[in-house]
Amino acid sequence: GLGNGYASQVIAAGRIITIGKDGQMVFARCFSEADGKLLWSTRIGQTGRKALSTPTIDSERVYALDPDGNLHCLSVSDGKVIWKRSFAGEFGGRLQNGRGFAESPLIDGDALVGTPGGAEHTMVLLDKMSGEVRWSCAVEPFGPRGRVGAGFSSAVALTVDGVRVYVQFIGHGLIGVRAKDGKFLWGYNKIAIPQANIPTPVVVGSRVFAGKPVSGTVAAFSAREIA
Repeated sequence: GLGNGYASQVIAAGRIITIGKDGQMVFARCFSEADGKLLWSTRIGQTGRKALSTPTIDSERVYALDPDGNLHCLSVSDGKVIWKRSFAGEFGGRLQNGRGFAESPLIDGDALVGTPGGAEHTMVLLDKMSGEVRWSCAVEPFGPRGRVGAGFSSAVALTVDGVRVYVQFIGHGLIGVRAKDGKFLWGYNKIAIPQANIPTPVVVGSRVFAGKPVSGTVAAFSAREIA
């Protein structure tokens, strides 16, 4: 009853939520943790791509992204759509690999961080309650490796010397974006590959660790020096 796909399940307050496909239809579904009973099922898309993104639960809301880049904010209690945005239609979204959008939306305070991946709106910050755009960040290619577009990674956040930074692994490599205004701070191209940049970066203190998808090479960055 989960549907087909690669998404994992998230659990909060006795509810298990995931996304999956029945035929060409993509659904977000919620099950009871106690007995597995289906509590609600909400259609969030129709596509030939596979369901990839694990939803994000934040209090009474869940944020679910279909593989075509349709981002839905749903009520945890009943699955009703509160708001939705289209990475492709509204932000010129672009994928490094055509398999689909795969990130789990990052909630940071009262904001949501997403990665449409396009040239003009590589990363966006939305109001998590209304879906309104607070800023968008354009990232020009910063090296010869990889390709333009969103990878499979999810964004992570850290604060260094008072500067809040969002780090994401996109098609051209690792990027750092200033949280307050969306300013592109830095990019690291050497670990990018053309096929698909997949691993989500790991934050340890003021350092960011990012793995190269094919060789297993790991690069470590001092966020203090680059922020």
